This record gives sequence, structure tokens and C-alpha cells, in this order.
Amino acid sequence: MDLELKNNQNTTIMTNLLEGFVLLDGLMNACKFVIVNILYTDSKAIALEHYYSLYALSTMDRYLIYILLYCIFLLCDSLLTVFPALLNVNRDLYTYITCVSYYLLTIPVLQNKLLEIAFIKQFVTRLLNNKEIFIKFTISKLIINHLKTISPTLKNYHILILYQHIEYNFVYTFLKSIVLVHLLHTLRQYHVTYYYYKAIKLAYYYSSGYMFNVISTQDSIHIINIIIKERRWKDFIKTDVINALYTACLRNTDLQNTTTQCLWYLSYFYTVWSFTCFLKLFNPVYLVYLVVIPSVFCRKMLLTVLSCYVLILIKTNDLVISLLFCGRQPFWFIFRELLFFIRNKRDIKQVLTYFKNKYC
Repeated sequence: MDLELKNNQNTTIMTNLLEGFVLLDGLMNACKFVIVNILYTDSKAIALEHYYSLYALSTMDRYLIYILLYCIFLLCDSLLTVFPALLNVNRDLYTYITCVSYYLLTIPVLQNKLLEIAFIKQFVTRLLNNKEIFIKFTISKLIINHLKTISPTLKNYHILILYQHIEYNFVYTFLKSIVLVHLLHTLRQYHVTYYYYKAIKLAYYYSSGYMFNVISTQDSIHIINIIIKERRWKDFIKTDVINALYTACLRNTDLQNTTTQCLWYLSYFYTVWSFTCFLKLFNPVYLVYLVVIPSVFCRKMLLTVLSCYVLILIKTNDLVISLLFCGRQPFWFIFRELLFFIRNKRDIKQVLTYFKNKYC
């Protein structure tokens, strides 16, 4: 009974560690916002400048570091569980000291001072640089792979050429324009929302000078082929080009099924969530017989089921498990791309440097 209680306490601490990172980090930012809002009531620009200078790292970069520390903690805790006698370390003491040390890292002054240490600064800089290369390379790969369905003349080396143009503003403008084009196409399909389509269309024309029009599939493919042939990669953030790209990529898609698909995925998510809540009532040993062993006969689902089983063991939130299960395809895609990048990191960097010197 005491052993089971200790295991539950350790599991709760492991689960709360990541939540504690997010909570304390958000609390520090909230306190800073209140202070600068009181001190700089006359100038919002100065207040924001002081607010964003709280941490040396951006929010996403900090969360990446927190996740990495959390994974290191889980790995060490697993080793202490499997080899307690070999390592000869008190697990409870280790958990307590590690959690307190990790939570202290969320203090802005301490975190910024640690980043000034030479070897830590070098490690973090290298990690964030690899993160940027991975994101830009993956986005370029996704765009080129989709464009290959329209223009078969595209080759894999075009990924490296497009990579040179991928920046934050490029991705932000690209996504914003896709959302707008998708909204206009969807509103245009229904009689009830047609007037909203006309209103948004005119409002966008007066704000940007571009009048949205429906383009045929053949014209869309022709426009995209011209841009690819002339290597005008920066034109992909223009609304008219994105409209052509949207029309060409979704030429076989019925937009009227969008609502049905959304409702289906919503029902699918609630179904998985209900089963997850139900399975967490069972002892983890019984779950092996109920879920893990049957999934062996379906190899495509085995890794997903094992991942969810581990998340259930460490008492992860039900909604998080359900989200990971329902969105397993993009998550596994990111995981595969990450493994590919790690294995070929040196070669990718060398080729990117070559193409940068050649085409920039």
C-alpha cells in the first residue's frame, strides 16, 4: 500500500513538472506585465519593450528548453526505477531536488545569468539554430511536395532553393492568405453566406487593392508553372498566387463537405476522449491485456497505442492524450522528419550552404 502510494506521488510530480514550468513561466510574465503597466501607463510601446525584455529567450524557445529538461528528467527517473540497486540513488530525494532546481530556472534573472555561461550559451545557440533549420527545411519540403502534384518538373533540390526564402514574415503572410482564401471559397459555396462573401471580398479589396476572383483549375496550374519556371518563389505570399495554389491543390475536393468533415472529426475526438477517461479507471496491468496486446495485430497503430499507454501511466491529461491520438498523423510526420534531420544534419547544412552561395 505504501509502495503504491509512493508510486502515485512520483507519477503526480512527474506530471506536474511540465505543468509547473508553464505555470511559473506564465506567472513571471504576468507579474512583469502588471509592473510595466503601472510604471509606463503613458506609453504602451515602452511598456511592451520592457515586458518582452524579461527573458533572453522567446516564449517558444523557453518552452522547447522546458520540454527538453522534462524529457531528461523522465529518462533519469526511468533509469532509477529499472536499476535502483545499481545506481544507488534515493529516488524521492532525486525527484525533490530536480523539481526544485528546474523550477528555479523559470526565474528570469537566474535563467538569463545561466545563459551567459559560455558552454550553456553555446549549447542553447546550437540547439535553437538547429531548430530554425529544421522548421524551415520541413516547411520547404511540404510546399515542394504539394507543388509536385501540380508541376511534375519540380525536383528535390528545389526544396533547398525555396529554403533560402523561408522567413517568419513569409510563413505568416502565407498562412494568413490561405485562411482568407479558404474562408472566401467556403462562404461562396452557400447561398446563406453569399452576402458575407461579397462583404469580405469588397472589404479586402479596399484594404489591399486585390479583388478576389474565382480562377479555373487550368489557369491556376498555368500560373503556378510560370512562377516555378521563373523561380519567383517570393510571389507565393501574394494573395492571387495563393488563390491559384488553393484552387489547383483542392481541384478534386468538394468544399461543401467541409462542415460534415468538421463534425465527423469533432465526434471522433469526443469518442476517443470518452474511451480514454474510461481506460484510466483500470489498473495499468489490465490495460496491457485490453489495449496493448490487441494492437500488436495492427502494426500501424502499435506505436500510437504504446505512446498513449505511457501517457496514461504518467497520468497525462485526458484531453492531451485524446488530441495526440486523433492528431497522430501530423505528430508522427514531425517525428519522422525530426529523425531524418538528426541523422542527416551535417549533410543538410553543407548542401544548404552550397545553395545559399549559389542562388543568393
